[in-house]
Amino acid sequence: MLPDILDMPLKLEVKVCTLCCRCRGDYHQGRRIMFSGVLGEPSKTEEERLKNIERTTKVLHDEKNPCIKEHTMSLKCLEDNDYDRNKCGWHFENYKKCQDFWSEIRVQRRRAGIKPNLPPVEERDEIKREYLEKLRSGTNK
Repeated sequence: MLPDILDMPLKLEVKVCTLCCRCRGDYHQGRRIMFSGVLGEPSKTEEERLKNIERTTKVLHDEKNPCIKEHTMSLKCLEDNDYDRNKCGWHFENYKKCQDFWSEIRVQRRRAGIKPNLPPVEERDEIKREYLEKLRSGTNK
């Protein structure tokens, strides 16, 4: 019986071009630079197996992505409009603003030495509320 592929830990080996700056690490001398996955030993416990599944699955939830709602809405708009990007500009702009906002929050927290850089889900509503109050009062930052 073959082992379950998700039951094995995934080790990523990053191949990065360090020879020049023109290729930006994507290509070098016509060759594609990419990740290569290497399977390790199978999990020994159910807990370890679940961790491996979580690690190898793309995580789309609030804890890792504070803009998941905006992301989902933009994808839904594309799907509803037969992938006509012109009809979903507002959703894309909203998603971009969300990413910019949380990126700035990460930078501010990193500079202040606050860990984790991305605030926990419980604190995000308060941070957004404070930001909106500053915008309404005209004292941005």
